[in-house]
Amino acid sequence: MSAKPSWTVHLDSILAGDDHFKVLSMPHPELDPLGRASWPYSSDDVNRAYRKLARYCHPDKIACLDTEDERDKANRAYELLEAAKKCLGDDLLRGSYVRQYLKDHPVAQVFADSGNLVDSTDNIRAQHERERKGMEELRDKEQRELAGKVASEMERKRKAAEAARLER
Repeated sequence: MSAKPSWTVHLDSILAGDDHFKVLSMPHPELDPLGRASWPYSSDDVNRAYRKLARYCHPDKIACLDTEDERDKANRAYELLEAAKKCLGDDLLRGSYVRQYLKDHPVAQVFADSGNLVDSTDNIRAQHERERKGMEELRDKEQRELAGKVASEMERKRKAAEAARLER
């Protein structure tokens, strides 16, 4: 039993990828503690991963393969690489794809946030919404207090002006 040549291992990993991240052997996106999509790789990183894997299945490189079956396998892998590069290499497409990937693949990650463990996208979003509402309530309370102070000061000045007018 002989070991598989390295190029077949790479082709198998490309063909086994069920999303663009796996095809390019790149990490999947994650959610930040606020529940926003995060994938810190640029188009340069995508191109680098593409070039690294394209060596094993590029049409110019596979002419020396022995069988038609091997060439077909390499062509399928190259098409997958091209699609992944096109999607993740473009800023607009990449953002949409990352958000859609996270929407379709629930993330079971744990974030430590102020001592509380948050274990799902829904919990992160719910926590963010609670924080936003808390900030709104605090802002509304401060505005009511300020309005009360302004009204008290205006009433005090009105009474002082009235008293000054009566003294004349």
